[in-house]
Amino acid sequence: MAESIELIECPRDAWQGLYDFIPTEYKAEYLAELVRAGFKHIDAVSFVSPKHVKQMADSEEVMARLNASLPDNVERPEIIGIVVNEKGLERALAAPGITTIGYPYSISAYFRRANANMTREESRALVETLKKGTAAANRGLVIYISMAFGNPYDEPWGPEIVQDTLEWLKEPRGGARIGSPSPQPPGKRGSENSCRL
Repeated sequence: MAESIELIECPRDAWQGLYDFIPTEYKAEYLAELVRAGFKHIDAVSFVSPKHVKQMADSEEVMARLNASLPDNVERPEIIGIVVNEKGLERALAAPGITTIGYPYSISAYFRRANANMTREESRALVETLKKGTAAANRGLVIYISMAFGNPYDEPWGPEIVQDTLEWLKEPRGGARIGSPSPQPPGKRGSENSCRL
């Protein structure tokens, strides 16, 4: 059996770093072009505080415009919406077209505090909340491991820290196991209460 590689196109990450606000219609049209080009997995928007990430203040409207612009005969890709707290989860689950929730779990204490204002324990508790929320809403869950390949913040880093995080994420919890043994089509991922790393 051949192994497959899943590519996730991620304009959201680049957009978040831009100072000048990109008009909503441009973002929606860019995402529509990615869909028409055949991308199957798109990390499109984030549901974070507009005070901290102004570029993503229009995520709900971007998704509404994207969905309205796609003809019925176009295969809908997996659309990932990033969250960093429960309020973001609520917004993402209510947004049209979001099939998967993404969470950037950082192994860097500094980055975790700067990005989401959380301790390791709070971040791990949020992962559990995300698992329950996505399972109840029949959505997928992707956990990104931030700082997995290094840490620029002069903190301890090594493969053993990454391995510890992976082992924690793979531990069975509440009858479910994090990690999906085989890819599933968009819209089906949440039905097995699984997430991808």
